[in-house]
Amino acid sequence: MENAGTNPLFSIVIPAYNAERYLQETLHSVALQQFDDFEAIVVDDGSTDGTREILSGIADSRLRFRVLRQENAGPLMARRIAISYARGEYVVFLDSDDLLRDDALMVLAREIERTGADIVSFPFSRVPDFSVSQRVRLRPGEYRDKRYAKVKECVCRGCFNNLCGKAVRLCRIDMDSDYGAYKGLVHGEDLFQLLSIIDRSESLVQINEPLYYYRDNGSSSTSRFRRRQLDDVVVVSRGLTEYASKWGGACIKAASVGEASLYISLLNLLDKGAVSREEKMSLYRVIRSTMLKEGAFERCSIAVQRFDYWLILCNLRQGHFTVVEKLIRAAGLARRIRNRSVRAFMVG
Repeated sequence: MENAGTNPLFSIVIPAYNAERYLQETLHSVALQQFDDFEAIVVDDGSTDGTREILSGIADSRLRFRVLRQENAGPLMARRIAISYARGEYVVFLDSDDLLRDDALMVLAREIERTGADIVSFPFSRVPDFSVSQRVRLRPGEYRDKRYAKVKECVCRGCFNNLCGKAVRLCRIDMDSDYGAYKGLVHGEDLFQLLSIIDRSESLVQINEPLYYYRDNGSSSTSRFRRRQLDDVVVVSRGLTEYASKWGGACIKAASVGEASLYISLLNLLDKGAVSREEKMSLYRVIRSTMLKEGAFERCSIAVQRFDYWLILCNLRQGHFTVVEKLIRAAGLARRIRNRSVRAFMVG
């Protein structure tokens, strides 16, 4: 399929911060695309490693690649600046340590031509040969009119909140909004940006082919606990609550589950962090105090939560921090055992 206009069909947006370890591999996956009606916009978000040198070479050698640079402002603002320069009809989001399957844009173009959907969504794989697809909560098919409400519910529940794994019509992105106040937002920033996109869109098609390799990168900005992440979660939770209220229906209860997941993810990161037990207990108190102030415990009680989440939140609210610590560790152990079993099953 060829784009009849002068602008490309796709703009691939890649924020990069200290990404030298995997960036060349990521850019190579873009250069190998079988569908060539695209541009790639890479934003160096104030990197202090070899990212700048890698991008200088790419910008000189590949005409489809454009490189922008800014002082470090976080992935949200890096994506926003890239989108402001985008000329494509659709924006595809790619992180600087991940990969696109070589026919990803071809598959997306086919679905756009077939359905004309505002958003084309696709699963990712955690293996680099794309042989195993991550489970998607939204069933394959088209979602428009009344059925589109299911997409909103899924986003509110927090199980459909990655920008990577979606091609979005450019005009559905709220570039008229000022995100300056959210500079540095990291934890939950995908969901924060996606909420307005889902609100402004009218249709989505979910396909079942894994077109994206997601790398479990222990050095990523959300792989360890930082105090400012609590502030991020507060901002994202407020946005989630606002849109859920606007959309109504099942979204209210779904957002209760989504908000619980945001706070639980912080507790999980804290358990993995290299902090003393005394510091951990102190941070539990801060998280509890913040949730009380924000009314988060009340909202999280609106819907039936996962049993382990319910136990953790109940004990956190009551200030039983030692119990919270034990529950978090038990849940983490169960998750690791389950993941190992799934991987062993797939290999077998």
